[in-house]
Amino acid sequence: MDETIKDLRTVELEQVEEYREVEKKSASANDDDPVSARNFEGMATDFTTNYERKLSALGNKVQEYIDSLKVKAEELIFNGFPDKIVQLNNIIETSNFKNKLSVNVHQDLNIPIPAANSGNTSDGLLPAKRIKYTNN
Repeated sequence: MDETIKDLRTVELEQVEEYREVEKKSASANDDDPVSARNFEGMATDFTTNYERKLSALGNKVQEYIDSLKVKAEELIFNGFPDKIVQLNNIIETSNFKNKLSVNVHQDLNIPIPAANSGNTSDGLLPAKRIKYTNN
């Protein structure tokens, strides 16, 4: 996937360079000259076609990566997970786990419970609302 990202960056940089060249040529061309206007249109069309071609080639690589990722995910879901569940069930059914009661397994956590905080006042009353001052 990193190669695809590098390829996309390369295509973007090439596109920017080609676009700058087209802009330079169009700026130097005379707007009143119909021949140079046709040349500019041709350059813009070539630029667009070239960019679309490069982008579609990269799009194919991205689509191939997505397809391979889907195949790997399906393989894992349909084969990997059920196999792992069977293995874990077999481990649970062994003599080490079968005869143990979960009630016998207990551990005190010793987490202290903080005292309830009644606010910032010492008399236990809630603080009064703040007065809003206006700049009139």
